[in-house]
Amino acid sequence: MVMNMQHTDMKKDDDNVVSFDSAMIKKQGNPLTTILSEIKTALHNLLKTGQETIIDLNNIPCDEECEDRLKEILGKGEVSATLTIFGCDQIQETNIHGVWWVRHINNTGAILTKSIYISYVPSILPA
Repeated sequence: MVMNMQHTDMKKDDDNVVSFDSAMIKKQGNPLTTILSEIKTALHNLLKTGQETIIDLNNIPCDEECEDRLKEILGKGEVSATLTIFGCDQIQETNIHGVWWVRHINNTGAILTKSIYISYVPSILPA
């Protein structure tokens, strides 16, 4: 799948985690386009440098419809893993090599975080 979108403004912390500015997304009007653009940028970076990027989806005004559309676009890959350390971590490969869904769920089943990892193998998986 080829994503042909412009790079958008984002913030990166020291661990290469991408956080989005809600005001910037509202100004652009489409969080889905913003997320896909950052995935594209992160994939280029992964191929160039091998560096993992984590896109934090918790601060994005992406409703259920937006998230469903994102899942539809990215597809579901063959590899998945579940870690049961301090709750549950669900890792699912997408149909795009190097793009992974990662959800952290607490002991009561509530989703604590949702992220997209751009990596050959997500760093959350132990070696």
